Amino acid sequence: GGGTCPNFSVPLLYFPAMSRSELYEQLKGKLGERETKALLDYIHTLMSERVVTKEDLLEVEHHLRLEVQQVKAELIRWMFLFWVGAIATLIGILFAFLRSIP
Repeated sequence: GGGTCPNFSVPLLYFPAMSRSELYEQLKGKLGERETKALLDYIHTLMSERVVTKEDLLEVEHHLRLEVQQVKAELIRWMFLFWVGAIATLIGILFAFLRSIP
């Protein structure tokens, strides 16, 4: 946690080495108040576009679970077809073998 910059709220996560107020004051002295706010707004916008929320992760998890279910269903279908084909082939070979015995 920590304080806030005047007219601006940047989480301390973005500037772990100093508080928001310290960063604001240091930049304001060199850039001016308007430019500092513009820069911090820009940084905030860039960072907020890259932040993943818990809801985002839950949505991805939901989609992954659905995809895994679809892959499982498809795998079961192909396994069934494989075994039906394998058994049919085995029965065919068995019939051919039995017919060749006098």
